[in-house]
Amino acid sequence: MIRTLGRPQKLTISDDTPPARRHLAETLPAFLLPGQTFSGIAKTAYTSTATVSRTFRAQQVPHWNLLESITDYLGDRYEADEDVPFPTREQWYKL
Repeated sequence: MIRTLGRPQKLTISDDTPPARRHLAETLPAFLLPGQTFSGIAKTAYTSTATVSRTFRAQQVPHWNLLESITDYLGDRYEADEDVPFPTREQWYKL
């Protein structure tokens, strides 16, 4: 479940989604913490909530500057965990 505008929403990824987009869309939500919303991400990334939502649902591939803004937002709020470290910028680029 993902919270978009304060309401829980189950994200669906189409079966015919290309592998790279699917991998990104499956990876991003893993680092979305409780209380983080698409609208909060959109404000810090200077984009629309719809654009963030499309990225998380694998309906679009974000520009690098948008991906960096999203991952900066998630990374700034993510507390390091030894089992699941937050991906480095290079790892995001490989997705």
